[in-house]
Amino acid sequence: EACAGAAEVLRVAPLVGFDAEWRPSFRKGAAPPREVALLQLATRREVFLFDLTVDDAPYTAALSGALCSIFGAADVLKLGFACQGDLRKLARCPGLQAAFARCESILDVHTLLQITRGEAAAEAARGLSGAVEATLGKPLDKRRRLSDWERRPLQPAELTYAALDALSVVHAAEVLYPSLASAWRERMMDDYLQRAQQPHAPGRHRGDGADLAA
Repeated sequence: EACAGAAEVLRVAPLVGFDAEWRPSFRKGAAPPREVALLQLATRREVFLFDLTVDDAPYTAALSGALCSIFGAADVLKLGFACQGDLRKLARCPGLQAAFARCESILDVHTLLQITRGEAAAEAARGLSGAVEATLGKPLDKRRRLSDWERRPLQPAELTYAALDALSVVHAAEVLYPSLASAWRERMMDDYLQRAQQPHAPGRHRGDGADLAA
């Protein structure tokens, strides 16, 4: 029920930010880490944290269905930052392969930064924290980046860190392109009308959304 409820909120959000956390693999003597330990999805005002360390078949099935309805939806614009590595790791998570087999409508905010402010600004920003400082005026506190993300329970500071990573992607994107949500809705409507006029022509959706800002 929790997964379905979160999906209902996320499916109607204008923009959805995402990020993922996993345990560092350089700790000597430690067992190999899971591909991903925590997945964060955010709207402008809400953040949902999904625990990927739970070994429970019903939970994993419910989570997979919820994520498939979001990441497989062309009309939901998902925002990440240098996110292809995150998506590859998520696609290797046991039980979640179907949810990430075909991700639609993904916009990398690093690409958006390059397009709207130029290569030099994107290079200077480096990671998400720098991009957030360039757009929102204050960097993210990245001291929790190397936490043991498989340890349960996570500490309040770790939960806050994880939530802000996903939330800040949405707000940074809206600073870079204030009309992003409305532009995306207009594009989806244009695609719908084109398909309605040509019912046998397959719909096409660029995965990076970069042409919106061109």
